[in-house]
Amino acid sequence: MLILALQAATNCVALGQWAPGSPSDLIRVMATPGERLVIGGCGSRAAAVAVPREAARKLAGFGRSVLPDIERAIASVERDGGGSVHVPAIGWLALAYAKVDGAAAYPTLRRLLDDPGLRGFRSQFISAITIALDLSGYVDRSAEPERRVCRPSEPRDALAKLIFARESGDRKMIEESLGAQALHALEGVSSKDAGELSAGAVVRFRLENRGAWSRPEEDPFKTVNEPFPQDEEAPSIQTEFVGASGQSCGRIELKFLIVPFRYLINNGDIAAVLHMIEACAAR
Repeated sequence: MLILALQAATNCVALGQWAPGSPSDLIRVMATPGERLVIGGCGSRAAAVAVPREAARKLAGFGRSVLPDIERAIASVERDGGGSVHVPAIGWLALAYAKVDGAAAYPTLRRLLDDPGLRGFRSQFISAITIALDLSGYVDRSAEPERRVCRPSEPRDALAKLIFARESGDRKMIEESLGAQALHALEGVSSKDAGELSAGAVVRFRLENRGAWSRPEEDPFKTVNEPFPQDEEAPSIQTEFVGASGQSCGRIELKFLIVPFRYLINNGDIAAVLHMIEACAAR
C-alpha cells in the first residue's frame, strides 16, 4: 500500500496536483529510495529530485508546527546512522528545517555537516546552512566546494574556491581562482599572508543585490524564479563577509572576470581580499 501511495504522490507532483498530506507522509515521500537514483544528465537529475523537493517545500509550509516531526527524523539519523529509515531524506529534511527554524537550526545543521557518515549530503547541508543564516555562501575548510555541472558558472563559485584555497593554504588553487591583474598583485603577497588558516575555519558571505547570484544555492522554497544577471565580462559585486555572531565582519567590492566556462576574481588589491577572508574566518 505504501508503494502505491508513493507512486500516486509521484504522479500528482508530475501533474502539479500534489495534495499536502501529513508531515509524516511527506517525510516518507522524501525518503523513497528511487528518488535518489539519478541516471543520465541534468534533465534526469531535475526529474529525479522533483518529488522530494516538492515534499520539502510542502513540509516547510506547515510552519513551526512541523518542527517536532523534523527533529524526530533528524534525531533518528544522528542516533541510528545508516539504520535509520530517514537517511535518504536527510538532505531535504535539513533544507526544510532551515526554512522553518532559521538561525536556530544552525547547531543541528552543523552537526550533520560534520558527520562523516553523511558526507554524500554535504552539498544540501551547506545549502541548508545558507538558507538558515540568509547567506550567499558558506565555505568550510573541511568540505571543498563542489563543481556545479547542471547550471552555468557564477561569481560565487570563484569566491568559494578562493576562500577554500585560502583556508587550506593552497597557493596553486589561489592562483587558479584569479585573473591576470589579481595574479600580478599576488606576486607581492608573502606565503604567510596566503597561508593555511586554523582547523575549523569557516567563511560566510553575501553577494549584495545580484538577484539569483545572491540567493542560497539550493532553495526549494523561493516563490519566484529570480532571473540570473545578464552575463557581464567584468562584473563588480559588493560582498559582505559575516562573522560567527551573524554580524557584518567587513565589506569589499569584488571584481570578477568571465573566461570560458567560469569566473575569476580580478582585484588589484588581492592582498586585502585574502586578509579579509582570514579576518572573518570563524567557526
